Amino acid sequence: MLLKKDAINNFNKIKLFFGFTINCFAKVNNFIYAAGDNGAIIKSVDEAENWQLISKSLNVSFYDIEIKGNNIYLGGFNGSFAKSTDNGNTWQYSYVSNSINSSRVNSLFFLNENIGYAAKSFGGLSKTTNGGLNWFSVLKDTVLLTASNESVYFVNDSLGFVVGRLQNNYDIIYKTTNAGLTWTKKEKLFSKNINSIIFFNDYEGIVVGSSSLIAYTTNQGETWIISDLPPSFPNTIFVNSSKVNDSVAIAIGGSYILISYDKGKNWNIISSIQGYTLQKAKFFNDSIAYLCGYKIESGLSSSVVFMSNDGGKNWENIFPSNFNSGTFQAYALNVNTNGEVFLTGSKGLIFIMRNTLTAEKSTNKQKNFNLFPNYPNPFNSTTKISFYLPEPDYVIIKIFDILGKNVYNSKKYYTAGINILEFNADEYKLKSGVYIYIIEYQDNIKLQKMLFLK
Repeated sequence: MLLKKDAINNFNKIKLFFGFTINCFAKVNNFIYAAGDNGAIIKSVDEAENWQLISKSLNVSFYDIEIKGNNIYLGGFNGSFAKSTDNGNTWQYSYVSNSINSSRVNSLFFLNENIGYAAKSFGGLSKTTNGGLNWFSVLKDTVLLTASNESVYFVNDSLGFVVGRLQNNYDIIYKTTNAGLTWTKKEKLFSKNINSIIFFNDYEGIVVGSSSLIAYTTNQGETWIISDLPPSFPNTIFVNSSKVNDSVAIAIGGSYILISYDKGKNWNIISSIQGYTLQKAKFFNDSIAYLCGYKIESGLSSSVVFMSNDGGKNWENIFPSNFNSGTFQAYALNVNTNGEVFLTGSKGLIFIMRNTLTAEKSTNKQKNFNLFPNYPNPFNSTTKISFYLPEPDYVIIKIFDILGKNVYNSKKYYTAGINILEFNADEYKLKSGVYIYIIEYQDNIKLQKMLFLK
């Protein structure tokens, strides 16, 4: 799939809604919903061409939205909660602590239409078993400081986690194995704030946070190990992480985007967009990704939307410069199954990019083949060589020394998606030096250099 040269021309500014900030949005059936400050909830029934204000309250702001089946859930300021079961025509309002002026709802996580959790800043975790009609506290001393949706994360119906920080800025991780009836607690593991948690399967997951924190677990959170970051990586606050597939994840912090191909154990910098505060990334598939952010210079804001068609290795800004009025800050984006990109943020602005990515999939498969830099590099003994295949096929991998001597050969059938070869130089009794690795896939050949230091 090729990066469309006319993508920048496909962006359209939809409308300005009363100047309030839109914090979250989602699509259910054929309708699109967005919510934000001043309790505003807006709805589009024609693919974002036109919008209607369906609810507004000056005393409430919404920060997170969840969709389960035909139900829409919103959480926000003072523990506010809203629910609609009829496509947003009517709304039921309540409080996740059954009282006004409780803590802000930072994150909602619903397992189904009835069972859900609400993580609150300085207010613990609440649970509902009747779709939000009533809430009860299942954690009273949790302190969360993040607007990330992953502050509360359930791997399955029974296994769940809540992450955040203590009041003295130390990390805290809560875990339940019985749907929130009882919890175990781990704290001060890293002496850093935790902002996000995701899991790849029932056992393996990662957390990210302040001071360049990324840690992984392979045993359902019983122990956590600090991940390997690129050498001399600067002090960065990772605001969120996203799972690309069952092995690959990205982490966003400051101006950096990092990627891991091995469930969070090792990380590479795939891009550094200096000067911008990056906010959110979404993958359309293993190859196509979008990223939004903004920067402020001389009191004026400038927003960007970057697009990548090689798994995040290279990025191109597709957001029209004439849409930057000096006040708009991009906070969130989403990509639907048709490849359409929705962008929103401050000042109530909504942008949509009408794209035809799905129509191009069948004609450009081979152009998606990609070979990533090995990691670590330089390496001592072992390094990982990662490559992306748009469809399954045989792959030939060869490694040569600087004099052209072939030191490694393999031919193996690989599945579509990202594959990883772990190469151990000691097994082949290699000497220190520069090596070239070449991958042949169908009619394509790609190569990279690596440095082996004994």
